[in-house]
Amino acid sequence: MDSYNGLTMFAPTDAAFAALKPGTLNSLSSQDQIQLMLYCVLPRFYSLSMLTTLSGPVNTQASGADGPYKYKIKPSNNNVNISTGVNWALLSTVVSKDFPLAVYSVDKVPLPYELFGPKPPTPAPAPAPAPSKSKTKKHKKSTGIAEPPAADDTTAADTAKKAAAAATGVSRWVAAAGVLGGAIFAGLF
Repeated sequence: MDSYNGLTMFAPTDAAFAALKPGTLNSLSSQDQIQLMLYCVLPRFYSLSMLTTLSGPVNTQASGADGPYKYKIKPSNNNVNISTGVNWALLSTVVSKDFPLAVYSVDKVPLPYELFGPKPPTPAPAPAPAPSKSKTKKHKKSTGIAEPPAADDTTAADTAKKAAAAATGVSRWVAAAGVLGGAIFAGLF
């Protein structure tokens, strides 16, 4: 079953827009400007007396069913304050009070916390890892069989020494294989 609950709109006055810092609205993306407009609309009809009974966060058209972009509405004498977390506005005049649309003028542009609240600090880049201390490793004497090089933090000179040692081990292995292969080949004839 569909039901229509009406709408309530908080319409900032011309003076409210004039009081904004120059460029405030133009600095918003098109999507953020739409969010700001939707933020000024509640997804149901509220008479002034109904607004004075509200407590806790109140959804807006920008918040959807349970998202951000909410108001805290508080009664103030015979009027109502709406708080955004960034600023607060006072309902100043009832423009329309007949279901399905209630329109109230407000003395400030409601600035949603999600758009105008403090931004979280940008995380600092991770510090570079500390250089590891190079430990001299004892090298095994070559047994005639090449071993894969061990991963470590070495200098170019150490790398050259290891490459030479590996080449020597490989050449010994090739020479030994050649002698063994020659002996096997000679034994066949």
